[in-house]
Amino acid sequence: MKRLWGVSLGIALVCTLYGDTNALRTPTGYLWAGTTFTLRAHATAGSLTQSSAPAQVRVGQIIHWQTMVDSPAGASIPTGSAVFSTRVVNMGNGYDRLSFEAWQDELTDLVWTVRLYENPRGDGQISGSTLIATPGSGGQGRLIAPGETIQYLVQATPPGSSIPTDGVWVAATYNTSVPSRTNRLLGEFVAGVRRSAGVHSRAFSSTNYHIHVAPVLVDSRLFWIGTDSATNRSLIYYTPNPITVQGSTLSSNRQTYGRTLSNFVPSGFSVVLGTGWFTGNGSQLVRIDLARVLANDTSADPYRVVSLPNTQPRLDLTPAIYNGRLYVAGADNRLHVIRDNGTWAAQSARPSTTVGNFSCSPLVAGSSLYIGTDRGYILRFDLTNGGIAQSRQVASNLPIRSLALTRDGRLLLARAGDNRVLGLLVGNLTTYYYYNTPQPIVSPLTYHWDTDTVLFMTQDGFLYALNAQTGMPRPHYPQQIWSGQPLQRATLAVMLQEGRKAYYVYALAQQATAGGGTQGRFAMITLVNPYNRYEVSETSMYTGSDYLPWISFTGDQSYSFCLIAARTHATPQGFVAAINIR
Repeated sequence: MKRLWGVSLGIALVCTLYGDTNALRTPTGYLWAGTTFTLRAHATAGSLTQSSAPAQVRVGQIIHWQTMVDSPAGASIPTGSAVFSTRVVNMGNGYDRLSFEAWQDELTDLVWTVRLYENPRGDGQISGSTLIATPGSGGQGRLIAPGETIQYLVQATPPGSSIPTDGVWVAATYNTSVPSRTNRLLGEFVAGVRRSAGVHSRAFSSTNYHIHVAPVLVDSRLFWIGTDSATNRSLIYYTPNPITVQGSTLSSNRQTYGRTLSNFVPSGFSVVLGTGWFTGNGSQLVRIDLARVLANDTSADPYRVVSLPNTQPRLDLTPAIYNGRLYVAGADNRLHVIRDNGTWAAQSARPSTTVGNFSCSPLVAGSSLYIGTDRGYILRFDLTNGGIAQSRQVASNLPIRSLALTRDGRLLLARAGDNRVLGLLVGNLTTYYYYNTPQPIVSPLTYHWDTDTVLFMTQDGFLYALNAQTGMPRPHYPQQIWSGQPLQRATLAVMLQEGRKAYYVYALAQQATAGGGTQGRFAMITLVNPYNRYEVSETSMYTGSDYLPWISFTGDQSYSFCLIAARTHATPQGFVAAINIR
C-alpha cells in the first residue's frame, strides 16, 4: 500500500456523526449548557457498512467572562464620592453567579470608605444599586444569563475635610461559580480629594514697594527687599522672630533696616553664601552684609559691588556653590569664582565661540560643573583647575534651559528648547533617551532624589513626572493641574513632612487671564497620587498678584511653612506668604 503525506491510501471509510442540528444556542453562539441530544455514527465505503448504537450527549458549561472598564482609572473629587464603573459580560453558555472581593490601600490609616455595588440597570447611579462587597467582606452577585451585561460600581468616599488624606488605591476582583486558582481583576482605580488650602500668614513690604528678587532664609529669619519703582529706593526687611519654630508666623513679624538704599533696584538671582546676600543692582552684582543689617548698622550702605574682570555678570543665571565659593556665569562665557566676602578669586577657561553663550544655570556634580549653551552644547568644567573637560552638542541649535543629575550619577538630565527633555549618559554626554511634550515646558526641571523622578510643567497646566532612568511617565502622569488660559511660568519643589509617607509636589505658577493680566496659582500635589491635591484659591493668592519663581521651606515639621513671594498685588505692595506644608 502506498503512503502519501503520512496518510494511508486504501479503502475509504467515511464515519459520520448525526445529531440534532436544531439545538438552541446562546446569544454568544454556544450550545446551551445542559443541552442533551442523541448521536449515532455511520460508517460507509461507497455504501453503508455499519451503524453505531445511539449515544446520549450532554453539553457542559463553558466559563467565559469579558470585563470592560468604562470610566477613567482615576478621579480627583472636590466633594462627594468617586464612582468608577466597570461591566462584565457573560460570554459562556450558561447562567453563572460571580463572587466579589474589594480592596483598598492608603499610605496612612484607612480613612476612606470603599464599597462595591451591582447595578443591573446600567445607569451608573449608586441609588438603587445593590451593595455586594466591602474591603474584608466579600459577597455574591445575581445570576447572569449568557450574553447579559451587568454594571458594577466602585464607590470611594473620602473622610471629612478635617482628616488629612493622601488619596486611596482601590481594586475589585471576582471569581466564577467554578472557581479558578486566582481571582480575576474587575477594576483597579485611584482617587484623591481636591481641597482648598489657605495662607497661614503674610509679611508685607511697605505700600508701593515691590519685591523684585527672591527673599532668602538665613538662620531662621527671612530677609526680603522692597523697591519703590518711582524713586528707585529700596528697603530691606527681615523677621526679627524666627519663623522655623513651632508657633511661628509672618504676621506682625517685620523689622525694617534703618537705612534706605538709594538708586538700588534689585535684579536677577538671589543667593546666600555665609553672611553675604548676593543679588543684582541693575546690571551689577552686589553683596549685602546681613550681619550689618541685623545689627542695624546704618553708617553706610550695607552692600558692596562685586566686580568681575572685564565683563558683566549674568544675573539671569543662578550661580552654583562649591567648596565655599560662588561660581557666577559671566557675559564673557567664563565662570567666575567669588569668595564669601565678595572678592573675586579666579576665572575658568573660555570656551570656543562655536558653542554659543551660556543659557542655563550651572550645576555642580562632584568636582565638575555643567552648564548649557544657546546652541545646544553642554560643557563640563573641572573645578579643580577651571579647565573645560568636556564639550558636546546634544541638541542641534536648541538652547539648554535647565540641568539636573540623577542620584546614581549615571544620567545628566537636560531641558532642550521648549519641548524636549534629554537623558544623557554622563560619561560621554550621548543621548540615552529623550521625551517630547506636545506643549512648551514652562518650568525648570526638578529632580527628586528619593523617588528618582524628574518633574516639570507645561504651558497647558499639565504636571509631568518621568522615571529619570528611563524617561517613561510615572503612573497617573501627566496630570492636568490647571486649565483655561496658558501658564507663563512655573516653579516646582518636593517636600516630605516628618512622620508622613507621602511626598508632595509644591507647584507655583503664573497664569494668563482672559482680561490680559496674570494670576498666581499654587497647589500641593501628592507625588504618587496626583489626583490628591490641595489648592490655594485665587482670592487667597490675591487676585491679580504676580509671583516670583521661588519656593522655599522653613523645615519639614507639621508646623513648618512653604514660602512664596509676590512682586506686587492690587494694593500695590509685595509680600511673602506662608502656607502650612502637607
